[in-house]
Amino acid sequence: MLKTLLKYTVYFVFFIFMIVVLLPKNNIYFLLQKEIKQYSVELITKDVVSSYFTLALKDTNIKYENIDVGQVSNVEVTTYLLSTKVDVDTIKLDSMVSKFIPSDIDKVSLEHSIMNPNEVNIQIDFKDGLAFGSVDLLQRVVKLNITISKKLQSQFRQTIRVLKKTKTKGNYTYEYKF
Repeated sequence: MLKTLLKYTVYFVFFIFMIVVLLPKNNIYFLLQKEIKQYSVELITKDVVSSYFTLALKDTNIKYENIDVGQVSNVEVTTYLLSTKVDVDTIKLDSMVSKFIPSDIDKVSLEHSIMNPNEVNIQIDFKDGLAFGSVDLLQRVVKLNITISKKLQSQFRQTIRVLKKTKTKGNYTYEYKF
């Protein structure tokens, strides 16, 4: 009895593993492009590289309503059996957007785990600051804790008015319902 249960468990894990490895990751990227097009967002990628566990996008331009918003040097989506991680490196935003938020973002990391399927964790690193938080997929709420330097506080005063101050100096929170 125990041998057969163990055997079927191994078969199931192997089956899921093979699905993750053989999944056509390029098609997921093209599906994403199709889905975000309805929000007038377009991704133009020079190189899409797929391997066993990762999908890498190199030199991606982001357009909103046919206006260049920014460039991303590297996006890497890594899928394992129980979790998925998205790492976005070196985002350079257009000068129009940089009036509201920093134009150079070093890294954005998103993590999702089957152990906590309702939440996506976020970490954003940028010059003179950092943000971390989560997206609650059931309640459709984004919560961010943002730490920024005095230089950025003076540079982005309009944006900071939208944020809530916390008790510690230089820390703010942001909540958005979608």
